[in-house]
Amino acid sequence: MIKILTYGNGQVILNADNIVGIQIDFKGKINCKNKLNNTFNFNLYNNRIVIFGNTLANLPNFLFEYTGEFRITSVKACDRQVNKINIRAENIYLGDWKKQNTNWDVAGNWDDLKNKYTVGSKVIKQKNILTEVKNG
Repeated sequence: MIKILTYGNGQVILNADNIVGIQIDFKGKINCKNKLNNTFNFNLYNNRIVIFGNTLANLPNFLFEYTGEFRITSVKACDRQVNKINIRAENIYLGDWKKQNTNWDVAGNWDDLKNKYTVGSKVIKQKNILTEVKNG
């Protein structure tokens, strides 16, 4: 099973089982609202979030809510035997929008984005994107 940490639209959700600790590194600025009970530790410092339980309890799927804009740059997780678990971060707020060639997310500034984008099966150049989306 592919293990994914989804984020976007103010929520972060862990789509994985048997994870007891997770470290999330990110760029951006957010305010977090911890949604975990008091048996879990939630630490946010210097663009890093670390979540782990006071016992070896598995992390729940719904981790936290946030306001602001950010992009997850890396995720590290472990199971009860302290084995490293690979988890992919995915911004679900993008929908059908995908930038070709490099990664970006909705928090980006449109004026800074170059190259081509796809909407469904249609490729759009950045300078025409607003006109082509409106004319659809």
